[in-house]
Amino acid sequence: MAFTNFKALSIALFTSAGLFAENTCTPKCKQEKPTLAAGYNAPSRIAIDRCWDVFVTSSFTYWSPSQENMELGISGSSDSLYTFNGKVIDLNPGFAPGFKVGLGTNIDRDSWDFYLEYTWFRSHFEKDKSLNSSSGLSLYPEQTIPSASNSSSYLSGEESWRLHMDLLDFDIARHYYVGKQLMFHPFIGARGVKITQKLQANYFDEVTGALIFNNLSFKQISHSWGLGPRTGLSLDWILGKGFQMIGKSAFDILFTQYTKLNTKQIATDTTGAVQKGNSYFFQEDTVNTLKGHYEMELGFSWGTYWGQNQWYADIAATYNFQVFFNQNMFRHFLDDSSLATTLAPNGNLYMQGLNIMARFDF
Repeated sequence: MAFTNFKALSIALFTSAGLFAENTCTPKCKQEKPTLAAGYNAPSRIAIDRCWDVFVTSSFTYWSPSQENMELGISGSSDSLYTFNGKVIDLNPGFAPGFKVGLGTNIDRDSWDFYLEYTWFRSHFEKDKSLNSSSGLSLYPEQTIPSASNSSSYLSGEESWRLHMDLLDFDIARHYYVGKQLMFHPFIGARGVKITQKLQANYFDEVTGALIFNNLSFKQISHSWGLGPRTGLSLDWILGKGFQMIGKSAFDILFTQYTKLNTKQIATDTTGAVQKGNSYFFQEDTVNTLKGHYEMELGFSWGTYWGQNQWYADIAATYNFQVFFNQNMFRHFLDDSSLATTLAPNGNLYMQGLNIMARFDF
């Protein structure tokens, strides 16, 4: 009887222990992973009550370009302290007007939009530097082939730079809320670009009357086009009453081909006659490379709906900064005895200035 009771008690204890272990020692591989709630960024694009859902933009630009390695020369002389004491004479270009025009459309698929924009910019800047012969100063050129004439310094110089730019951008983007007051507008697309540059520098020595090659004319031409992917992000921060603070950042990397890189130098005397044997022409065709471009802008906008949400109008003012990395392919020559000994400094091309844009949705 006692043995029977002990046997029944043992079975009950083992059964309880098994149930307890099953409840408290579930293998980790059988534990369910927590699930995250799916999120959706509500669209914040301009929504009008019309079937077209198309918008157009027009912008006035007032930009100042500058490029590295474009100095006219160094003005200076020796004094009691320094063997040579000089000052670099830079081009220092100003501002020039341009424009942009754009066309876009909103699509029903998850509130995406397509946008095509063309940018036109032309500029021409000049720099003159004249020295007084009694001051003891001379102008030492930086844009010539050294030792190509009997004179290494001049009394005056002038430099001009023409820059023509055409940009075509195509973006695919989505405008959505991040919180209640901030809107994101990420985009990805493509850019095409055409850039033409012409640099001319002339150096004169008016005090010599002899027929020696003391006047030089130096010219360089650069033609290039590029095509490649582009991506970026625009931000709109709602301030109220239709006002917004806006910002934009974009980057592109382009396959770039230089179809023309020419250098020409002519030596003349004080009468303007060309000195034979002291004129040079170099040509470099079809240079293929990759070039990057980065831009940022910041400003404010104001917009409102019209005609019971049938139209929308917006105006914005921003300040823009751009860098075209290593755009300058003008060559710098070291001497005229080893003419292949040259440098391509690959200076950056910078742009900055004002954008005033108007947008109309219909």
